[in-house]
Amino acid sequence: MAAREHAEAVAQRALGLGRRVVALLRSSRVARLRVEIALAVCFVACGRASPSANAPDTATPASGAHAAIEAGADAGAPEHAELWARAADGTEEDLARLAQAEGTAGLAAGASTPATRLLAARAMAHTRGQAGLAWLAETAASDQVELAQEAARSAVALGARGRDQNDLEDIDELRAGCAGFVAIAKDAKRDRAVRIDAVRTLRLFADRGCAKAQDIPTDLDLKP
Repeated sequence: MAAREHAEAVAQRALGLGRRVVALLRSSRVARLRVEIALAVCFVACGRASPSANAPDTATPASGAHAAIEAGADAGAPEHAELWARAADGTEEDLARLAQAEGTAGLAAGASTPATRLLAARAMAHTRGQAGLAWLAETAASDQVELAQEAARSAVALGARGRDQNDLEDIDELRAGCAGFVAIAKDAKRDRAVRIDAVRTLRLFADRGCAKAQDIPTDLDLKP
């Protein structure tokens, strides 16, 4: 009898904890983000720890966030997975560490889910060079307003840094990004904040031949 009462009490506590966790995930975007990334990390770690001894290795390469995590581990940098999880808090320091560790290509490869795309869009502002501009332009064209706004803000941050020694190496990405932001700036159906940041980006990159002055819309400028 006592054992059954104890079991019921434990079950009730577990149920209460589960309800509190569900309530937290519904109310906190950061909590949801951390859980999603933690599950991705766990998926990779568990997969590595439990290989099938008899089955042939026919698994396809992991994509998106899993690929970024696996690449970091294979390169001797398993801490990359932890960097993605830490960056979920959204602090600039954590985003900068993630960007420096992954680089433009690593962030783009890891951006396979809504959560990791948002993180990559934020972290891209801290990458070296201008190679991230093309990815940011493509992401800023998304119909997901929050994601588009984050990408456009990061593009402004890249442009505000001024000329970079890697500009010549990144010329193709720079041109693609500029073309993308010209299209966004001219699209009156786009979110206003995204269009404004697109115009700012084009003007900040003007000294690098990003766009002709006549191609940059002026309808969003403050009128005297």
